[in-house]
Amino acid sequence: MEFIGDKAYVITDNAEIIENIDFHNLEKEEKELREKLKETQDKEIREKMKYALLLNSYKKRALQLFLEIKDSTK
Repeated sequence: MEFIGDKAYVITDNAEIIENIDFHNLEKEEKELREKLKETQDKEIREKMKYALLLNSYKKRALQLFLEIKDSTK
């Protein structure tokens, strides 16, 4: 990430449009990942699931903040 003036520039391998993220789908995905995590013994797969859970939590928080800001501008 680089800031130039009042703008932030980000180079990333992956991005999503916040309006396309569904909170209920994130909740469902989180529940499924937690259930699979309990059943999985493979360390590499467990690490990938933990990463997916972390990413899921970041998406949920970003969506919450976005909706709060959107509601405050009405």
